[in-house]
Amino acid sequence: MYHPADFPPHLLPVGLLGEGAFGRVHEAATAGGTRLAVKVLASEDPDAAWRFAAEYRRLERLDDPGFPRAIEMGSTPAGRPYYAMELIAGGPIVGPLPAAEVQVHLLGVARALMAAHALGWVHGDLKPDNVVVTPEGRHVLLDVGLMAPVGARREAIAGTLEYLAPEVLRKAPVAPAADMYALGALAYGWLTGRPPFSGSPADLVRAHLTQAPSALPGTSPASGGGSNTLAPSPPAGEVPV
Repeated sequence: MYHPADFPPHLLPVGLLGEGAFGRVHEAATAGGTRLAVKVLASEDPDAAWRFAAEYRRLERLDDPGFPRAIEMGSTPAGRPYYAMELIAGGPIVGPLPAAEVQVHLLGVARALMAAHALGWVHGDLKPDNVVVTPEGRHVLLDVGLMAPVGARREAIAGTLEYLAPEVLRKAPVAPAADMYALGALAYGWLTGRPPFSGSPADLVRAHLTQAPSALPGTSPASGGGSNTLAPSPPAGEVPV
């Protein structure tokens, strides 16, 4: 159920797209029939409200086909912050896929990442649910809630463990290389149908820090067949050889 006070009065709620600890994302329609995604903040924490507004401003500045287009921000009649953005029609990329198709997806996602990196931001949460391909073949990255400026330091590990770079787990300063590592982990999944590592949280952390993924079919870790792109990054100050 929707309470009118919790939704922008000029938009018609259509359905619930997702729900998290801090709010909900709804599908909505304008008076003219345009469908939008509307994110409404549920938390009353002032810090959450500040982060929510910063998230919308990032979308505004990105203004790139690789991200949903920002539409408007405001408050509901009940005083809850909300923002509206382009509703992306499409779905996630599901493997296993042929290598040629994976290459197309890699290029599409890399272009979106380049737009963020050019502004000095790192996405920070690349995972299958956050990468959508439209019927027209447009690659769109969702959920910029963990996006952070290059060089920032996080107080805690944030993101999805299956796709976190070793330097993220070491709480090193935020850097674009972490997004590229996550993209490599996504590509591994697109090729094989599974993420490069699995197991408990402790198993995943250990694997990212100390292991390379199993070789792709037809390759070996020493063959340069692609799996070495996910080899653990060296600790700060060490030079890879």
